[in-house]
Amino acid sequence: MVNSFKLISFPTESKVQVGKTTYLINSYFDKTGESLKEKIKNLLVSEIRRKPH
Repeated sequence: MVNSFKLISFPTESKVQVGKTTYLINSYFDKTGESLKEKIKNLLVSEIRRKPH
């Protein structure tokens, strides 16, 4: 099996304008934290649990 990796980078700073207000959003990542895949999985699971069946 061949392992191939694709680098996905996220901006550490972005600007969002709503009306006349501009928001500066900074992103920080904890290298000792869980992976992005785990974070997304946990967000999906928690969202599914919140929804009434």
